[in-house]
Amino acid sequence: MLRRARQIEFGSTFVDDEDDVDEENHIYLKDPTLGEKFKLDERYKIALFLYFAEFAKIYYDRGVNDWKKQFEGMREAFKDTNQDDDALAEFVKCFVKSDDDDDNISKSDMLTYLYNETGDEFIKQDAAGNNKYKKFSNIRNEFKKHRFKYASQMRISGSKGFFTNIRYVGDTTGNDSD
Repeated sequence: MLRRARQIEFGSTFVDDEDDVDEENHIYLKDPTLGEKFKLDERYKIALFLYFAEFAKIYYDRGVNDWKKQFEGMREAFKDTNQDDDALAEFVKCFVKSDDDDDNISKSDMLTYLYNETGDEFIKQDAAGNNKYKKFSNIRNEFKKHRFKYASQMRISGSKGFFTNIRYVGDTTGNDSD
């Protein structure tokens, strides 16, 4: 996942013992009262604000565009993810909730429906020709968003993993593709 912050290394070290101070190598004496100074003395707060204000002005004057360029690739990746989610959301419309406890669809049948509706966009086939979802948790989560239930431990006739109380009604145009 892409980070939402930029990591910047600062090479300075702060030590407790005055004998360890070496300013040429950026080793400085710690001020144990610094936190209290910021709480109690307005001058420290103002000084810090003025320090950051200078850099904020530079950022807003010219740096914003640099940041926009840096994150352009992330925006495209986000768009691609949303398009995938939209295709899955459309696929979910091929199903309705059912009150009948016998209306269950196995994981393998669901993958077959998905393959029939979307082709190989989300499905890969193993060497034996079995349909495998590229990442099954995505489809399961999309169905959960629409209040469908998935019982991963449910077994029926040797198959394991079922969407429960669900019925396939066909493609989103209302045409049954069975």
